[in-house]
Amino acid sequence: VFDRMAMVFQRPGGLWGPKAFYSDPAKSKDLYAFTYAGGFFGGGSRTDFRGESVRTDGIYVSPPLQTLKTEHLRAFVIVHELAHFVGHPGLILDHGYNDNPEKMNKLSPWHRLHNAENYANFAAEAIKGHNAEIV
Repeated sequence: VFDRMAMVFQRPGGLWGPKAFYSDPAKSKDLYAFTYAGGFFGGGSRTDFRGESVRTDGIYVSPPLQTLKTEHLRAFVIVHELAHFVGHPGLILDHGYNDNPEKMNKLSPWHRLHNAENYANFAAEAIKGHNAEIV
C-alpha cells in the first residue's frame, strides 16, 4: 500500500503527482478530502458526486482541509485518502476512526489491514517515533 502511495508522488510530471489531486467541485463543507476506493486503478472512470461529474481516479481536496491546525493533520488526511485510493485488490475502506478507539481496538486483523485510518496512524507513528496522538 505504501509502495503504491509512493508511486503517486514519484511521477510529478506524468499521470500522478500533483495531477492526482483536484479541488472538490462541490466545495463540500463537511469533508476534508475524498476519493474512491481503488481509484488508482480507475483509468478515467467518472461518477456523480453531489451533482458534479468527477473522475474516480483522483483525490479531491475540500475547503475544510485548510482549517486543520497543523501540517501533520493535513498530511494525516492525505495519507488516509491515499490508502483508499491505492488499496487493491482488497479495497481499503473506513471500518473505524480514531475518535472511536473502542471500535478501532475491536477490528479484526483483516479489517485493520483494510482500514484507511490505520495507514494514516502508522505513517504518523513512524514520523513521531511513538504511538502518536493525531486528532
